[in-house]
Amino acid sequence: MTAGKKKAKVLDDKVREAKLEELSYPEAPKRVTEIPGPNAMEIFQKLLKYETPQRPAGSVIPICADDAKGATIKDVDGNIFIDFVASVGVKSTGSCHPKVVEAIREQAGKMGHHIDSLSPLKVKLVEKMRSTAPHSLKNNCFLSFFQSGTAAAEACVKQCRMIQQPRNQVVVFEGAYHGVFGTTNAMTTGEGYRKGYDPLMPYVYHMPYAYCYRCPFNMEYPKCEVECAKYLDYKLNTPYTGLDNVAAVICEGLQGEGGYIVPPKEWWPMVKKACEKAGAICVCDEVQSGFGRSGKLWAAEWFDFEPDMVVFGKGVGNDQPLAGVMTNMKFHDKLTLQSQPNT
Repeated sequence: MTAGKKKAKVLDDKVREAKLEELSYPEAPKRVTEIPGPNAMEIFQKLLKYETPQRPAGSVIPICADDAKGATIKDVDGNIFIDFVASVGVKSTGSCHPKVVEAIREQAGKMGHHIDSLSPLKVKLVEKMRSTAPHSLKNNCFLSFFQSGTAAAEACVKQCRMIQQPRNQVVVFEGAYHGVFGTTNAMTTGEGYRKGYDPLMPYVYHMPYAYCYRCPFNMEYPKCEVECAKYLDYKLNTPYTGLDNVAAVICEGLQGEGGYIVPPKEWWPMVKKACEKAGAICVCDEVQSGFGRSGKLWAAEWFDFEPDMVVFGKGVGNDQPLAGVMTNMKFHDKLTLQSQPNT
Protein backbone atom coordinates (compact mmCIF):
# COMPACT_ATOMS: atom_id res chain seq x y z
CA MET A 1 0.00 0.00 0.00
CA THR A 2 1.41 3.39 -1.01
CA ALA A 3 1.81 6.29 1.41
CA GLY A 4 -1.07 8.10 -0.30
CA LYS A 5 -3.40 5.13 0.04
CA LYS A 6 -2.42 4.65 3.70
CA LYS A 7 -3.22 8.30 4.41
CA ALA A 8 -6.57 8.00 2.63
CA LYS A 9 -7.40 4.86 4.63
CA VAL A 10 -6.60 6.62 7.91
CA LEU A 11 -8.91 9.47 6.93
CA ASP A 12 -11.66 7.04 5.92
CA ASP A 13 -11.30 5.23 9.24
CA LYS A 14 -11.57 8.52 11.15
CA VAL A 15 -14.70 9.51 9.22
CA ARG A 16 -16.24 6.10 9.84
CA GLU A 17 -15.44 6.24 13.56
CA ALA A 18 -16.90 9.74 13.80
CA LYS A 19 -20.13 8.59 12.17
CA LEU A 20 -20.33 5.62 14.52
CA GLU A 21 -19.88 7.90 17.53
CA GLU A 22 -22.88 9.95 16.39
CA LEU A 23 -25.08 6.85 16.80
CA SER A 24 -24.37 6.57 20.55
CA TYR A 25 -24.94 8.84 23.54
CA PRO A 26 -21.94 11.22 23.41
CA GLU A 27 -21.82 11.64 27.21
CA ALA A 28 -21.43 7.89 27.87
CA PRO A 29 -20.49 6.64 30.37
CA LYS A 30 -22.46 8.80 32.79
CA ARG A 31 -23.63 8.07 36.33
CA VAL A 32 -26.37 10.18 37.94
CA THR A 33 -27.38 7.80 40.76
CA GLU A 34 -25.96 4.91 42.68
CA ILE A 35 -26.04 1.67 40.66
CA PRO A 36 -28.71 0.43 40.68
CA GLY A 37 -30.82 3.55 41.07
CA PRO A 38 -34.17 3.52 42.88
CA ASN A 39 -36.29 2.95 39.76
CA ALA A 40 -34.01 0.18 38.51
CA MET A 41 -34.02 -1.52 41.91
CA GLU A 42 -37.81 -1.54 42.02
CA ILE A 43 -38.01 -3.22 38.61
CA PHE A 44 -35.19 -5.60 39.47
CA GLN A 45 -36.95 -6.77 42.65
CA LYS A 46 -40.28 -7.31 40.85
CA LEU A 47 -38.80 -9.33 38.01
CA LEU A 48 -36.64 -11.30 40.41
CA LYS A 49 -39.91 -12.54 41.89
CA TYR A 50 -42.21 -12.70 38.86
CA GLU A 51 -39.79 -13.95 36.18
CA THR A 52 -38.11 -17.36 36.17
CA PRO A 53 -34.91 -17.62 38.24
CA GLN A 54 -33.42 -19.64 35.38
CA ARG A 55 -32.58 -16.48 33.42
CA PRO A 56 -28.86 -15.67 33.72
CA ALA A 57 -28.16 -11.92 33.42
CA GLY A 58 -31.45 -10.61 34.75
CA SER A 59 -30.94 -12.21 38.15
CA VAL A 60 -27.46 -10.78 38.80
CA ILE A 61 -27.15 -7.54 36.77
CA PRO A 62 -29.65 -4.92 37.98
CA ILE A 63 -29.44 -2.67 34.92
CA CYS A 64 -32.95 -1.78 33.77
CA ALA A 65 -32.74 -0.28 30.28
CA ASP A 66 -35.08 2.50 29.21
CA ASP A 67 -33.58 3.11 25.77
CA ALA A 68 -30.39 2.46 23.85
CA LYS A 69 -28.39 4.08 21.06
CA GLY A 70 -25.49 2.50 19.22
CA ALA A 71 -23.08 1.08 21.78
CA THR A 72 -24.73 2.77 24.77
CA ILE A 73 -27.67 2.09 27.09
CA LYS A 74 -29.64 4.55 29.24
CA ASP A 75 -31.36 3.07 32.28
CA VAL A 76 -34.61 4.11 33.96
CA ASP A 77 -32.71 6.41 36.34
CA GLY A 78 -30.84 8.26 33.59
CA ASN A 79 -27.51 6.48 34.01
CA ILE A 80 -25.75 5.81 30.71
CA PHE A 81 -23.61 2.71 30.19
CA ILE A 82 -21.27 1.59 27.44
CA ASP A 83 -22.71 -1.66 26.10
CA PHE A 84 -19.98 -4.27 25.89
CA VAL A 85 -22.52 -7.12 25.83
CA ALA A 86 -24.54 -6.22 22.71
CA SER A 87 -27.39 -8.26 24.18
CA VAL A 88 -24.97 -11.20 24.12
CA GLY A 89 -23.61 -10.67 20.66
CA VAL A 90 -26.74 -9.87 18.65
CA LYS A 91 -26.30 -6.15 17.87
CA SER A 92 -24.04 -6.10 14.81
CA THR A 93 -24.90 -2.47 14.05
CA GLY A 94 -25.64 -1.43 17.62
CA SER A 95 -28.99 -0.37 19.05
CA CYS A 96 -31.47 1.57 16.94
CA HIS A 97 -29.32 2.08 13.87
CA PRO A 98 -31.35 4.49 11.69
CA LYS A 99 -31.30 2.23 8.64
CA VAL A 100 -32.40 -0.78 10.68
CA VAL A 101 -35.18 1.20 12.37
CA GLU A 102 -36.38 2.52 9.02
CA ALA A 103 -36.47 -0.97 7.51
CA ILE A 104 -38.40 -2.39 10.49
CA ARG A 105 -40.94 0.43 10.39
CA GLU A 106 -41.46 0.04 6.67
CA GLN A 107 -41.97 -3.72 6.89
CA ALA A 108 -44.14 -3.53 10.03
CA GLY A 109 -46.65 -1.44 8.12
CA LYS A 110 -46.67 -3.90 5.25
CA MET A 111 -46.54 -7.45 6.63
CA GLY A 112 -45.46 -9.16 9.85
CA HIS A 113 -44.22 -12.66 10.60
CA HIS A 114 -44.02 -14.77 7.47
CA ILE A 115 -40.82 -16.77 7.91
CA ASP A 116 -42.01 -20.22 6.81
CA SER A 117 -43.83 -19.07 3.69
CA LEU A 118 -42.87 -17.43 0.41
CA SER A 119 -42.10 -13.75 -0.12
CA PRO A 120 -39.88 -11.55 -2.33
CA LEU A 121 -37.89 -10.51 0.74
CA LYS A 122 -37.09 -14.13 1.55
CA VAL A 123 -35.67 -14.55 -1.96
CA LYS A 124 -33.44 -11.50 -1.42
CA LEU A 125 -32.30 -12.83 1.95
CA VAL A 126 -31.54 -16.33 0.64
CA GLU A 127 -29.61 -14.98 -2.34
CA LYS A 128 -27.60 -12.63 -0.11
CA MET A 129 -26.78 -15.37 2.40
CA ARG A 130 -25.78 -17.79 -0.36
CA SER A 131 -23.52 -15.23 -2.04
CA THR A 132 -21.68 -14.46 1.20
CA ALA A 133 -21.40 -18.02 2.56
CA PRO A 134 -17.87 -19.19 3.40
CA HIS A 135 -15.65 -21.27 1.13
CA SER A 136 -17.35 -23.89 -1.07
CA LEU A 137 -20.78 -23.10 0.41
CA LYS A 138 -20.76 -19.81 -1.51
CA ASN A 139 -23.64 -20.01 -4.00
CA ASN A 140 -23.67 -23.75 -3.28
CA CYS A 141 -25.94 -24.09 -0.25
CA PHE A 142 -29.59 -24.09 0.73
CA LEU A 143 -31.02 -22.26 3.74
CA SER A 144 -33.16 -23.11 6.75
CA PHE A 145 -34.47 -20.26 8.93
CA PHE A 146 -35.36 -20.22 12.63
CA GLN A 147 -35.72 -17.72 15.47
CA SER A 148 -32.78 -18.61 17.74
CA GLY A 149 -29.31 -20.08 17.61
CA THR A 150 -30.46 -22.98 19.75
CA ALA A 151 -33.27 -23.78 17.31
CA ALA A 152 -30.87 -23.55 14.37
CA ALA A 153 -28.33 -25.87 16.00
CA GLU A 154 -31.10 -28.30 16.93
CA ALA A 155 -32.36 -28.31 13.34
CA CYS A 156 -28.81 -28.82 12.13
CA VAL A 157 -28.54 -32.01 14.19
CA LYS A 158 -31.85 -33.21 12.77
CA GLN A 159 -30.63 -32.58 9.24
CA CYS A 160 -27.36 -34.42 9.88
CA ARG A 161 -29.15 -37.47 11.26
CA MET A 162 -31.65 -37.60 8.42
CA ILE A 163 -28.92 -37.17 5.80
CA GLN A 164 -26.75 -39.82 7.48
CA GLN A 165 -29.40 -42.42 8.37
CA PRO A 166 -28.98 -44.71 10.28
CA ARG A 167 -26.08 -42.83 11.90
CA ASN A 168 -27.07 -40.93 15.04
CA GLN A 169 -23.95 -40.02 17.05
CA VAL A 170 -22.98 -36.35 17.34
CA VAL A 171 -19.43 -35.33 18.30
CA VAL A 172 -18.83 -31.92 19.89
CA PHE A 173 -16.07 -30.44 22.04
CA GLU A 174 -15.26 -29.67 25.65
CA GLY A 175 -16.08 -26.04 26.42
CA ALA A 176 -18.78 -25.95 23.75
CA TYR A 177 -21.93 -23.87 23.77
CA HIS A 178 -24.52 -24.77 21.12
CA GLY A 179 -27.81 -24.11 22.92
CA VAL A 180 -29.90 -24.99 25.93
CA PHE A 181 -32.81 -27.12 24.64
CA GLY A 182 -33.00 -30.78 23.66
CA THR A 183 -29.94 -32.20 21.97
CA THR A 184 -28.10 -28.86 22.03
CA ASN A 185 -28.34 -28.83 25.83
CA ALA A 186 -26.42 -32.12 25.86
CA MET A 187 -23.91 -30.61 23.41
CA THR A 188 -23.28 -27.60 25.65
CA THR A 189 -20.81 -28.26 28.48
CA GLY A 190 -21.41 -25.40 30.93
CA GLU A 191 -22.38 -27.05 34.23
CA GLY A 192 -24.91 -24.36 35.06
CA TYR A 193 -26.90 -25.30 31.95
CA ARG A 194 -26.76 -29.05 32.60
CA LYS A 195 -27.14 -29.73 36.32
CA GLY A 196 -30.67 -30.59 37.35
CA TYR A 197 -31.86 -31.32 33.81
CA ASP A 198 -30.84 -34.97 33.70
CA PRO A 199 -31.13 -37.12 31.77
CA LEU A 200 -29.79 -35.16 28.83
CA MET A 201 -30.26 -36.38 25.26
CA PRO A 202 -28.11 -39.42 24.38
CA TYR A 203 -25.64 -40.06 21.54
CA VAL A 204 -23.66 -36.86 22.17
CA TYR A 205 -19.89 -37.24 22.72
CA HIS A 206 -17.35 -34.62 23.78
CA MET A 207 -13.75 -34.46 22.54
CA PRO A 208 -10.90 -32.20 23.76
CA TYR A 209 -10.87 -28.77 22.09
CA ALA A 210 -7.76 -26.96 20.84
CA TYR A 211 -7.27 -25.07 24.09
CA CYS A 212 -3.51 -24.55 23.86
CA TYR A 213 -3.23 -22.47 27.05
CA ARG A 214 -4.67 -25.35 29.08
CA CYS A 215 -3.76 -28.26 26.85
CA PRO A 216 -5.56 -31.45 27.95
CA PHE A 217 -2.54 -33.43 26.74
CA ASN A 218 -0.04 -31.26 28.64
CA MET A 219 1.79 -30.43 25.41
CA GLU A 220 2.84 -27.19 23.71
CA TYR A 221 1.94 -25.87 20.27
CA PRO A 222 3.43 -26.21 17.69
CA LYS A 223 5.56 -29.10 18.97
CA CYS A 224 2.35 -31.00 19.74
CA GLU A 225 1.44 -31.06 16.03
CA VAL A 226 -2.14 -30.33 17.16
CA GLU A 227 -2.50 -33.49 19.22
CA CYS A 228 -6.13 -32.70 20.02
CA ALA A 229 -7.06 -32.91 16.32
CA LYS A 230 -5.03 -36.09 15.95
CA TYR A 231 -6.88 -37.57 18.91
CA LEU A 232 -10.21 -36.72 17.25
CA ASP A 233 -9.00 -38.53 14.13
CA TYR A 234 -8.05 -41.54 16.25
CA LYS A 235 -11.45 -41.64 17.97
CA LEU A 236 -13.41 -41.25 14.73
CA ASN A 237 -11.39 -43.65 12.63
CA THR A 238 -10.23 -46.43 14.96
CA PRO A 239 -12.27 -49.53 15.85
CA TYR A 240 -13.49 -50.06 19.41
CA THR A 241 -13.45 -46.37 20.41
CA GLY A 242 -17.24 -46.29 20.71
CA LEU A 243 -17.59 -43.69 17.95
CA ASP A 244 -18.77 -46.09 15.30
CA ASN A 245 -21.96 -44.41 14.15
CA VAL A 246 -21.08 -40.70 13.85
CA ALA A 247 -23.43 -38.53 11.83
CA ALA A 248 -21.69 -35.20 12.40
CA VAL A 249 -18.85 -33.37 14.11
CA ILE A 250 -20.01 -29.92 15.26
CA CYS A 251 -17.64 -27.22 16.46
CA GLU A 252 -17.81 -23.45 16.96
CA GLY A 253 -15.85 -21.39 14.42
CA LEU A 254 -13.98 -19.86 17.35
CA GLN A 255 -14.99 -21.25 20.72
CA GLY A 256 -17.11 -18.72 22.60
CA GLU A 257 -18.32 -19.34 26.12
CA GLY A 258 -15.58 -21.90 26.70
CA GLY A 259 -13.07 -19.03 26.86
CA TYR A 260 -13.12 -17.19 23.49
CA ILE A 261 -10.42 -19.45 22.16
CA VAL A 262 -8.83 -19.21 18.72
CA PRO A 263 -7.55 -22.64 17.64
CA PRO A 264 -4.29 -23.14 15.73
CA LYS A 265 -4.54 -22.69 11.97
CA GLU A 266 -4.14 -26.46 11.47
CA TRP A 267 -7.10 -27.32 13.71
CA TRP A 268 -10.02 -26.95 11.32
CA PRO A 269 -8.29 -28.56 8.29
CA MET A 270 -7.37 -31.56 10.47
CA VAL A 271 -10.91 -31.79 11.86
CA LYS A 272 -12.32 -31.71 8.34
CA LYS A 273 -9.91 -34.42 7.17
CA ALA A 274 -10.88 -36.65 10.10
CA CYS A 275 -14.56 -36.11 9.26
CA GLU A 276 -14.01 -37.06 5.63
CA LYS A 277 -12.22 -40.28 6.63
CA ALA A 278 -15.07 -41.18 8.98
CA GLY A 279 -17.85 -40.16 6.58
CA ALA A 280 -19.12 -37.58 9.10
CA ILE A 281 -20.62 -34.21 8.24
CA CYS A 282 -18.38 -31.30 9.29
CA VAL A 283 -20.43 -28.48 10.85
CA CYS A 284 -19.15 -25.03 11.78
CA ASP A 285 -21.36 -23.31 14.37
CA GLU A 286 -21.03 -19.58 13.64
CA VAL A 287 -23.90 -18.35 15.82
CA GLN A 288 -21.51 -16.41 18.04
CA SER A 289 -18.32 -16.24 15.98
CA GLY A 290 -19.94 -15.31 12.67
CA PHE A 291 -21.21 -12.22 10.91
CA GLY A 292 -18.12 -10.06 11.24
CA ARG A 293 -17.28 -10.73 14.86
CA SER A 294 -13.87 -12.24 14.03
CA GLY A 295 -12.84 -9.59 11.49
CA LYS A 296 -14.13 -11.63 8.55
CA LEU A 297 -17.78 -12.25 7.80
CA TRP A 298 -17.40 -15.87 8.96
CA ALA A 299 -14.73 -17.16 11.33
CA ALA A 300 -14.40 -20.19 9.03
CA GLU A 301 -12.77 -17.90 6.48
CA TRP A 302 -9.65 -17.69 8.65
CA PHE A 303 -9.03 -21.41 8.14
CA ASP A 304 -8.27 -23.55 5.10
CA PHE A 305 -11.14 -26.04 5.19
CA GLU A 306 -14.56 -26.62 3.67
CA PRO A 307 -17.47 -26.88 6.14
CA ASP A 308 -20.43 -28.97 4.99
CA MET A 309 -22.86 -26.90 7.04
CA VAL A 310 -22.78 -23.55 8.85
CA VAL A 311 -25.12 -22.62 11.70
CA PHE A 312 -25.78 -18.88 12.09
CA GLY A 313 -27.74 -16.54 14.35
CA LYS A 314 -27.27 -13.64 16.80
CA GLY A 315 -25.65 -10.83 14.78
CA VAL A 316 -27.31 -11.88 11.52
CA GLY A 317 -30.65 -10.55 12.76
CA ASN A 318 -29.30 -7.51 14.65
CA ASP A 319 -32.02 -7.35 17.33
CA GLN A 320 -34.44 -9.36 15.20
CA PRO A 321 -34.91 -13.09 15.98
CA LEU A 322 -33.26 -14.62 12.92
CA ALA A 323 -31.04 -17.71 12.82
CA GLY A 324 -30.58 -20.67 10.56
CA VAL A 325 -28.45 -23.22 8.76
CA MET A 326 -26.55 -23.12 5.45
CA THR A 327 -26.26 -26.66 4.08
CA ASN A 328 -24.25 -27.87 1.10
CA MET A 329 -26.47 -28.45 -1.95
CA LYS A 330 -25.24 -32.04 -2.25
CA PHE A 331 -27.48 -32.91 0.72
CA HIS A 332 -30.64 -31.24 -0.58
CA ASP A 333 -32.33 -34.36 -1.90
CA LYS A 334 -31.57 -36.36 1.24
CA LEU A 335 -34.04 -34.40 3.39
CA THR A 336 -37.70 -35.40 3.55
CA LEU A 337 -40.19 -32.90 2.15
CA GLN A 338 -42.21 -30.94 4.75
CA SER A 339 -40.53 -32.65 7.72
CA GLN A 340 -39.29 -29.49 9.51
CA PRO A 341 -41.88 -26.69 9.88
CA ASN A 342 -41.08 -23.39 11.56
CA THR A 343 -43.39 -20.68 12.88
